[in-house]
Amino acid sequence: MDWLKRMIHALTLSALLGLCAACRTSSFAAPLSFQRLCGLEVEQMGQMDEAQVRQWLEQQYGPVNRDSDLGEGVIRLWAPEKNGAAPTAFLRRDRLFKVLQSLKDGPPFGQVVAEFGAPQSVAGSYLPYETIRYEIGLDYPQLGLTLYYDGEDTSQSLTHNGRLGVQMKSDYAVDLVSCYTPRASMQQVIQNGFPSDAKSVGLILGRRQPWPGFGGWVSLLP
Repeated sequence: MDWLKRMIHALTLSALLGLCAACRTSSFAAPLSFQRLCGLEVEQMGQMDEAQVRQWLEQQYGPVNRDSDLGEGVIRLWAPEKNGAAPTAFLRRDRLFKVLQSLKDGPPFGQVVAEFGAPQSVAGSYLPYETIRYEIGLDYPQLGLTLYYDGEDTSQSLTHNGRLGVQMKSDYAVDLVSCYTPRASMQQVIQNGFPSDAKSVGLILGRRQPWPGFGGWVSLLP
């Protein structure tokens, strides 16, 4: 995983791509919660130190890897996939501030919106390869959650009004969750995230768009 591109592109494009939305099914039972999606309680964000995060990962997932050269005093701990989940934890000043949780057979967007309500904003980004690999995120900053769907399609299929875009569909299944300390707005989340330099914050915040509703289009931004 190219972690830096994921963070710059609204926390990057996952390698866990499905070939199409119709091929994805989910058995994620209701109700949804921070704990079920992230693997820990929301109150633990901002409180757990490295030793506690390592203990949690080892007990739940197995051996832990560590990076400490990310900049801004940030370290990364990550564990192998277990039961369809694979977490990556980020700490700054020895406190947990973000968890990226990869999911297999995650809840569809329709279930997310039905249980959590309309997201405060959405984000769409892409990387060009032989086809377009794209990502859509639903932002719930007050819950401490952004839920992502990764997809792949041709540029012709993703062109809307002369621009790259994706039509929001309720059956898009969540395959990555960004878990963080709840904030009033995504601006506050991004400013307290990583990287936190003004240019990166501006790029990530600039990808946020109003919720278009299912059937509406989300612009894909480079």
